[in-house]
Amino acid sequence: MESGFLIFIVFFAVVAVASIFWDVARADTLIEKWAASHGLRIVESERRWLRRGSFFWTTSKHQTVFYVTVEDAYGHWKHAYVRVGGFWLGMFSDRVDVRWV
Repeated sequence: MESGFLIFIVFFAVVAVASIFWDVARADTLIEKWAASHGLRIVESERRWLRRGSFFWTTSKHQTVFYVTVEDAYGHWKHAYVRVGGFWLGMFSDRVDVRWV
């Protein structure tokens, strides 16, 4: 019985770690697709856990907020807060919200 419990714990840990890696990779993919579809190049992106700009009160724990610096086709740099994922579905959603600063 003890070995079954150990297998369960190991399985749970592997699933949890894989879920975290998938979540991070999915958020990165969504933000890259958003930038490419708008003809932008991401110069710098920073995940924001607390300082989420205007998304502070409206973001669920299933969403990720980035503060990004992007370059447009003319070489101009712009800054924005970008939130990826749906409020309920998180990274299972393709939703991307942008607030320029």
